[in-house]
Amino acid sequence: METVSLSENKEIEYASNLINTAIKDFNKKNFSICENLLNEAQPIFKNTNDGSKTALCLALKGALEYLKDKDNYQASLDLLEDAKYLASYTQNHTAKTFVEYVLGIIYKHEKSY
Repeated sequence: METVSLSENKEIEYASNLINTAIKDFNKKNFSICENLLNEAQPIFKNTNDGSKTALCLALKGALEYLKDKDNYQASLDLLEDAKYLASYTQNHTAKTFVEYVLGIIYKHEKSY
């Protein structure tokens, strides 16, 4: 992908659009596209210290790991624990709710409820 030089606010807006698209692709089961978008967005959120959006990226990555291979259950939970910590640390209710939603997806597939 082509590297674009943007101001910090534009970078955050760009990465936010990436994650919104990633969520849509996740729901459409376009997992490889979703993963590519997350891989592009997450470093931007990390560099701008946006913990709540980094949590969203980690949560989706956790779900993708699990859905790619059910044997990745523990690795998925590790990513989700990191996401849960960041969401809690930032006190962002949307991020907290999203992490719980993704955990629910995995538990449903694992039938651990």
